[in-house]
Amino acid sequence: MSRYFQQCFLIFLVLIFIALSCWGWCYLQRPTTLPFHQTRFVYPTQHIDQQQLSQLVWRNLEGGFFSLNVDKLKEALLRQPWVARVSIRREWPDTLALSIEEKRPQARWGKNGVLSTEGEVFYPSLEAIPATLPTIMAP
Repeated sequence: MSRYFQQCFLIFLVLIFIALSCWGWCYLQRPTTLPFHQTRFVYPTQHIDQQQLSQLVWRNLEGGFFSLNVDKLKEALLRQPWVARVSIRREWPDTLALSIEEKRPQARWGKNGVLSTEGEVFYPSLEAIPATLPTIMAP
């Protein structure tokens, strides 16, 4: 009888452990658990307004420390005309560190575009295009 009781007790403990682990995992995945309170930009930007970038981050921030949808946030940042690459890192307990690499302008492309050093044409706001760039007129 004692051995049977020990086996039942062991099975009960394992089930309790599994249930608590599942509950803990679900709790950590909730967006309200450990929310971010600050963002930190690792590299300074020349052509991107950091305040606008910060607002964009907060509008697209879904989830807390463990449940952040990194792909969605990264995609929203990469849609910005001057953004070439993005790296996102979580810093305990409530900071989101963003490393933004800007596209480097090589020349103006027509009236509204900019040609980057990597050969990509992009269209930022006209005010953001440096006036010192040479202009290329081509189809």
